[in-house]
Amino acid sequence: MPTAQCFNRDFKISTLMISTFHVIWRSGNIPKARKKMIKTLILILISGCVLVACAKTDEIVFGPDPVGQISATSEKFTSMPEKDRKLLFAYIAYQMRLAPDSIVGRRAADVLNDARVWETKRDDAAKVQAAQTDLLIISQALRLYKLDIGSFPTQQEGLVALIERPSTTKAHVKWNDGGYLVKVPMDPWNTAYQYTSSMDGRTSTIASLGSDKKIGGAGTAADIVVEVR
Repeated sequence: MPTAQCFNRDFKISTLMISTFHVIWRSGNIPKARKKMIKTLILILISGCVLVACAKTDEIVFGPDPVGQISATSEKFTSMPEKDRKLLFAYIAYQMRLAPDSIVGRRAADVLNDARVWETKRDDAAKVQAAQTDLLIISQALRLYKLDIGSFPTQQEGLVALIERPSTTKAHVKWNDGGYLVKVPMDPWNTAYQYTSSMDGRTSTIASLGSDKKIGGAGTAADIVVEVR
């Protein structure tokens, strides 16, 4: 019998048994002394289902054509969550372009763990690129502001001055009626972009604190800083 069918059969049987225990439990027709034993049996059944699912995945070992293997024997992967199956397929397709032999002979469970690490790094890299794009747009808005006002927003005014008319007389009069940004975005890690301005208003700095949301760091956690003149 195929792996997936075995798993589905075992899962359905376990589910039926758990449902039966639940009905009996709610009926109140069993002594209290036996409820603890039934509760233990239910937990064992649930744990067994999880272990069976893990075991089925561990049994899969990739051959020379991992992508074709997934397509040809996809029923063996039905015990895995859909998100994991899609991630595994994407990661294998990616690895096969770089190092075709890196997947051969490895268990699906181990490859899936690598795929999760790969996904995290890929997402972080995309966020770094998105932050760099945001900072470029903000820096352009700051330069337009400086052209109109004669200086960058003060430290106190901050980036809000790009979307709301400042209260200072000079900025209030010369400020562009349409503003300079539609809104000030948060960075990809849902942290406000940092803004500093020199005392004379001639230079300013905008920055994202990176994935760790702290000053400093390395890799995707490193600060992304743009100086605007």
